[in-house]
Amino acid sequence: MTAVLMEASSGDVLMDTRAHQRLPMASTTKIMTALLLCEYGNLEREITVTEEMLRVEGSSMGLLAGDRVTLHDLLYGMMLSSGNDAANVTAYVLGGTIDGFVKMMNDRAQELGLKDTCFLNSTGLDADGHLTSAHDIAVASCELIKHDIIKNYSTVWMDSLRNGESELVNTNKLVRFYEGCTGLKTGSTDEAGCCLSASAERGGMELVSVTLGSPNTDERFASGRKLLDYGFANHESFTRAFSKQIGKTPSDFRKERPRVGKFELVNGIYGIGLLSQTEKRSISNMTKQNFQDDGCTILYGVPKIEWGTYGGC
Repeated sequence: MTAVLMEASSGDVLMDTRAHQRLPMASTTKIMTALLLCEYGNLEREITVTEEMLRVEGSSMGLLAGDRVTLHDLLYGMMLSSGNDAANVTAYVLGGTIDGFVKMMNDRAQELGLKDTCFLNSTGLDADGHLTSAHDIAVASCELIKHDIIKNYSTVWMDSLRNGESELVNTNKLVRFYEGCTGLKTGSTDEAGCCLSASAERGGMELVSVTLGSPNTDERFASGRKLLDYGFANHESFTRAFSKQIGKTPSDFRKERPRVGKFELVNGIYGIGLLSQTEKRSISNMTKQNFQDDGCTILYGVPKIEWGTYGGC
């Protein structure tokens, strides 16, 4: 199994195990399919489902040839019941053909810097070369949850379409049983094993945990829960702790100091950006250590606020 825990707003990795190992991804593929639907689709648009669009096996939201559905319905079917029919229809609607949509997926992956990923379909069905990594799925997940509307779908436990004719049950059990869960997507095939991208928000901080290749569905949910538990227990949001005092967010630091990247200080404490003397004074009462002129501020503290410097700054 491979895994990663990522802070959603910054993309910073808080914990990982072989996070860049390339593996089959199963239906976590639909994170990219859903992202493109959110970015390019008018969700109120109504389309007619054809037989050609439904030539796909596996999980289904129950679409039939001749059905009139909205793109909203397709997104719902993907995020709740992991419908391959919904993903395949989406591919035809946005890309014209499966190949056309796969190109859109890979182009967007390249834009996001997903170097471990190659998409061959919109569904996640096993295919030779259809690969990703836990890291890349986490990055794509962070991008998807920037679209607030996705949580209208990913946080629903059970619903129905077509006046109750089609029942949709969320495949992500954490939505029902984990405090603060905001999504996101499960997946399982013979080659991929059981996969999960889980997102949750507490105290103003949102985390994404991804596990690929779990041996069974119980293990994937247990692993996802443990990662999230660790993150919330041991890390604190920069924005929550310091934004009010400093008046800046991690994004502000990146814009002002683009050459300064993320670095690890001590004991798993991550820092970013150089602090000015004014910034240091504004939060100096929160520390017991003196800053050096090139002192750096942390993005997360484990388990309390600590400070340090890094010569590479």
